Amino acid sequence: MKSNVIQINKGTTEEKFLRARDIQKIFNIARSTVDNWVRYGYLTRHKIGRNIFYEVSEVEKLKTIGA
Repeated sequence: MKSNVIQINKGTTEEKFLRARDIQKIFNIARSTVDNWVRYGYLTRHKIGRNIFYEVSEVEKLKTIGA
């Protein structure tokens, strides 16, 4: 997972993001499941340029609750 992490500096903080395909690989799920997690509020989409990313911290929370 570490190699697919994208770091973006926002002011004084540095945030880490993943793409949907990386989340799919981590959980072995379909893309529609990632979209459903966004709809249910488990993940937040961040559009940066033309790309959509998800915060690593939110993905880690899902891993701990066994999503």
